Amino acid sequence: MKRAPPTKPLARKYGVGSFSTVPISYAVVALVVIGIAVWIGTLTDRDETMTPQATESELHDRLVEWGKGFGLSMGHVTIRKGSLGRGLFVRRNVKKGTELYEVPETMWFSAATVKEFSSFRVVLEDSSFLAITRREQSSDKEILAWALCLEVLTPNSRWMPYLETLPKTGLEEMPTTLWNETQFVELQSPFAANALEKWIVSLHGAHRAGREFFRDRAKKAPLGSTMGKVASTLAEVRSDRWLWAYFIIRSRAFNCELPQQDGGEATISEFHTSNGEQTCLIPIIDLANADPQSTNDNTMVLTMPAKRAYYSVRAQKSMKRGQEVLQNYAGKPAFLSSTMHYLMFYGFIDDNLNNGYGDFITVEVDVHSTDAKNPIWSIRSDGIVPQGLVAASGLSAQDLLGALATAAQAALNAAPTSLEGDLQRLREETLGGWRRATLLFRIRYKLILQLLVTDDRSPARLADRPRSPPKITEPQNMPSFSMYQLTISGGTE
Repeated sequence: MKRAPPTKPLARKYGVGSFSTVPISYAVVALVVIGIAVWIGTLTDRDETMTPQATESELHDRLVEWGKGFGLSMGHVTIRKGSLGRGLFVRRNVKKGTELYEVPETMWFSAATVKEFSSFRVVLEDSSFLAITRREQSSDKEILAWALCLEVLTPNSRWMPYLETLPKTGLEEMPTTLWNETQFVELQSPFAANALEKWIVSLHGAHRAGREFFRDRAKKAPLGSTMGKVASTLAEVRSDRWLWAYFIIRSRAFNCELPQQDGGEATISEFHTSNGEQTCLIPIIDLANADPQSTNDNTMVLTMPAKRAYYSVRAQKSMKRGQEVLQNYAGKPAFLSSTMHYLMFYGFIDDNLNNGYGDFITVEVDVHSTDAKNPIWSIRSDGIVPQGLVAASGLSAQDLLGALATAAQAALNAAPTSLEGDLQRLREETLGGWRRATLLFRIRYKLILQLLVTDDRSPARLADRPRSPPKITEPQNMPSFSMYQLTISGGTE
């Protein structure tokens, strides 16, 4: 019987030419082998080692059962879906100070536990790798992202029940680290877009440096060695996979002070923060949703028994059955954490426009000088203008506020959409992921611009956000991230 050769596209794709002279049994075997090889090869490009068929509820049930094997106590909380997504809720009425739940250190994902339980320990013990990270000024979060990539690609990882619950990347639910021009344009703020782009570019540099190290180690390591296997796996991790892992670490991790172990240090110094703490992913606790208000519904207390640590979460106030356990992701009052901070490091912005974020706009004073840089000042979202800006501008306080109003109006006029249009879209359209985050971002910065234009056009009636007119003072506790930049003319040569 004459067998028809395969189509040319199939032959070209796998480079096997024509099957017309190959016995059918051999052809079948060849296709099976090719299929297996292709499947194995994709493991470094996706998270398919984690079970995709299970429901979100089933995955969290597995997580709890896994944790109980290490001493997890769910105490008074349960995991279920609420208005903010899946989170933690109290199962009964509890009084202030009640321990809600505790998570032992053996469940954590940190440099200490990785060094003890993961084959990534060979990387942490490699002085050349640590030298590279220091040279590239990599943070402990960037280094831990490599360990997370390895565990995701390890089917029998001890953390697999936890890894299965981590958020996946989609077209809408996209980590900020994977944003590109599409998302940058929607911010309608060149200043903010530039800051995000520079941050992402620096992360790509950290990924390249790490990948080059692993490729070199994969070539030089003895055949069959742990380093050889680890390096070969991580050398094939693409930038988008690593950037996903980094964002998981950056958005969900806590800084933990770890206890000293008998017989030596619990961790290595390279993975301590400036405060002597260590970055840790803590299962269960990282399921708590954000409360961007200045007060929290709980407080986390780190307790240290003889040789191990565990996080104990206690109720800061009395809570009723079914109430959600919320946290402030920034670990400080919201007025000290800017919208830019939440967007960059957590990937979301709170919908409540009344929240007192520490947003501000930088103002560049064009003093017509020959200096390379003009003075930069900051205006807070509540309309506080630094006193020093008056002197730097060479204008009177009244003229300065007028100049700021002119610059703010110019910025509003240049925006592709109006504040009113953005607010209407927020009310009428159901948006999620990066589309909602970018819309909320530009609404927030336009609210500040609108405030600077004139008190009569305050956005209070638009967003139910009472505002005070701009005033000159010396502000305290300025945040770290700016949303926009205005340029005003002032002074003389």
